[in-house]
Amino acid sequence: MTRAAILIQALSGRGKTFKSAEGGKPLYLAPEPKCRLTVKAINPEANVIPLDTLIDFNKAIALVQKAELVEKGYTRIVLDSYSEMTELMPEWLQIGFPLQIQDYGTIGNKAMELVRALLKAPIPVVIISRSEAKEQGKVHRIVPGSLGKSAGSLPAKCILTAETRFDDNLGWVVDTNPDEYTQRAGLPWVPTIFQGTMDEFLALIEAGPQADTVTTAKRIEAARVAADVLEAERLAALPAPKTAGEVISQMAPPAAIEISQEVVDFVDGISPAVKVEMASNEDCAELLDLAAKHKVDAAKLLAYAAHKGWAPIGNDKRPNWLSITAEGHRIMKTFLSNDTKRRGLQAHLVEHFQHIAA
Repeated sequence: MTRAAILIQALSGRGKTFKSAEGGKPLYLAPEPKCRLTVKAINPEANVIPLDTLIDFNKAIALVQKAELVEKGYTRIVLDSYSEMTELMPEWLQIGFPLQIQDYGTIGNKAMELVRALLKAPIPVVIISRSEAKEQGKVHRIVPGSLGKSAGSLPAKCILTAETRFDDNLGWVVDTNPDEYTQRAGLPWVPTIFQGTMDEFLALIEAGPQADTVTTAKRIEAARVAADVLEAERLAALPAPKTAGEVISQMAPPAAIEISQEVVDFVDGISPAVKVEMASNEDCAELLDLAAKHKVDAAKLLAYAAHKGWAPIGNDKRPNWLSITAEGHRIMKTFLSNDTKRRGLQAHLVEHFQHIAA
């Protein structure tokens, strides 16, 4: 079954995370620190997987396609946000600044690997994007934003594009009302303004234009029933849902991001879905020669490669110079061969890997 995949966009502070977290048991892929701090306060049933490295990203590609997500009771996956993820991509891919024109294509293509995996997920998906204001000729438009232009293709990949906003009478709502200035696209059987939980909204989308639920009120009620079936057992033991005011008043940012043991156990068992091409022994030797030539600490460089996922840990629980990915070889060779990038790399190694003995 093809599950609903939708795009939620809005300017910063317009309720994207709040609305996406309401109801059910969502699994968040969170490159965005703000999301990590707020989601559990909004919905205690939510679980959050931080995306901090390329290893996390590759594991997420495998994770979102697993049938076990259904077995574990998750009702949707939320990527919060695509915009933040693309902004982290240069660091993950070790693309030096300033970015070149071709770098934006590399970033967009890499980010889309996760989007394509999300479209194959066994449960509904919500992709969040921060909106940007752009002028196209004399027209001022609000569009999904990212580093580069890749977010512009998200509406075409999702079944529905909506905005979140605050309504004086209804509170936080999901709005799919067509508008000249924004990129919203609803469905004929889905109300253009929706107040319910995200699971109800997704259930309504998946219900389709059923002949026996003609009126909007009946369609909304059918969606609520469908969502209630999914979460009845889980919600039975939970306190009443918090209002936005209660959430804000009770929020105390934790000293560190807390990840549930359930998520740790699940994710640790995942191997990246992407088949990794390895560098040849000659390529690895080339990196060592370049490091020696330019007086770059080889031990720190190897630790850095392991941190980035370019030096898989062997059976002895240690990375080694005979196991470097082709991607790692290409990127590190570029850094070592360029005077400006090499100086930046050396500074990074000193700052972050000073504990590694030469």
